[in-house]
Amino acid sequence: MEAKGKPGRNSLRRWRWYIAGGVAVVAIAAMFAGTGVLSALTTHPINAAVPGMVAGPKITCPGDKTLTLDLTGPKAAGYHPITTALALSWKVVNDEDSGWAGYWAMDSYVTILQVWLVKLSPSVGGYYVLETYKGNFQVPQGALSPGVTGTTPNAVPEPASGYGTMVGGYAGLINPTPGISFSWPGLPNFAYLGTLNYGGTTSDLLLTTGQTGDATPYTWLTTYFGPTATISYGNGGTEWGWYYTLNSYFQSPTSVNQWCNFGAGNYGDIVPAA
Repeated sequence: MEAKGKPGRNSLRRWRWYIAGGVAVVAIAAMFAGTGVLSALTTHPINAAVPGMVAGPKITCPGDKTLTLDLTGPKAAGYHPITTALALSWKVVNDEDSGWAGYWAMDSYVTILQVWLVKLSPSVGGYYVLETYKGNFQVPQGALSPGVTGTTPNAVPEPASGYGTMVGGYAGLINPTPGISFSWPGLPNFAYLGTLNYGGTTSDLLLTTGQTGDATPYTWLTTYFGPTATISYGNGGTEWGWYYTLNSYFQSPTSVNQWCNFGAGNYGDIVPAA
């Protein structure tokens, strides 16, 4: 993933089963079903009224309930979905995650990407994207913690290694490179892409300067929408965010166990017990 402040994750960092009809509904329901670790999350119901539409999670930060993330699809955002343009998913390994002081953890996760052709007004159309993530992070001893507590500049050196879970994603309107059409000859529109290795390394996480991030990320945005494509986010900061929870094995009175990295603000940190 790219650096945080995120969109751009300080740009949107993570670019990521087969999704069609009933299969999609089962997949996303299973993906965000409550587990012990994710019991604090509230899953928004599937919006069955729009064929091919799969809603993402609605999350409230447990430590700061003013911070929310709402990834419930284009209809909830006020756009009428005309048709599903893309429905892709893949498993990611070796993805360097980014915090306020640089890359701090190695992530592995499943990501589901959906793009709709939507009607923005009676005469204007556009593309709406929703991408969700669910997986794990591993942080090495010596990396700088991701959150807004501590020092130098907003993080502390991790006193020990640890791991935990992450969930989140983003939604918004795509601004394609001029001339991009609705079809992409030679590229899959509905597919599971398998496991993609993003090429991140622990040695890069431990650098104090000169981190480079992932060597081989999958950049779906420029692949499908051209080299100058961007994404616009709205909805008051609720349109992107990630929630991290440290595994209970690494928690203690001195650990910091949760980090909410949301568009509307940040809360907490991830610092395993020494």
